[in-house]
Amino acid sequence: RLEPKPGRRFVDVERNVIIPDVLVLRSGNGAGTRFRVQLNPDVMPRLRVHDIYANALKGHKSEGHAALQQRL
Repeated sequence: RLEPKPGRRFVDVERNVIIPDVLVLRSGNGAGTRFRVQLNPDVMPRLRVHDIYANALKGHKSEGHAALQQRL
């Protein structure tokens, strides 16, 4: 018996999952519908800072470093 899709046995279907880079979220219905686009946090790279550098930054008092300290 002939196979209509002969390459099917060589393809792993579970690995062909597409993960989106951005998510589009809808809120509201009708005329008040709004859309919000955000980056998908599951595919975004994570930033890791070594403890030595994090402690050095926490000990440094400067206006420019305040925002960075909040993110650590």
